[in-house]
Amino acid sequence: MKVFKFGGASVKDAAGVRNVANVLSHFPDDDLLIVVSAMGKTTNALEEVVWAYADGKSTNTSLTRLKAFHAGVLHEVAPGDDAAVEALSHLSKSCSAHLGNGRPVAWIRTTTRSCRLVRCGAH
Repeated sequence: MKVFKFGGASVKDAAGVRNVANVLSHFPDDDLLIVVSAMGKTTNALEEVVWAYADGKSTNTSLTRLKAFHAGVLHEVAPGDDAAVEALSHLSKSCSAHLGNGRPVAWIRTTTRSCRLVRCGAH
């Protein structure tokens, strides 16, 4: 088994995603474990969303920008993939709903500071 991990700069845009597909195409008969982490500066963008929420500011602009970034890459890599577009839309709605569920700000601050990871929709 071969293990590949891609994230950050290696999947920051459509060209990077295509490159990942190209790399993986060289192993058509191998068992692969593929780990893909956040694209580009997505982790930082999610932290901005959480800090805005924690400070009582609107998260709409940040979430819209993040969704647009991912939708743009998706459109370039897989135009017409309605299932992927729906999955992205569902994730976006889940993030918005999670931020609007009234979870205490202290929880978000503690979680963000301790692990620097935001899982939208996770409880």
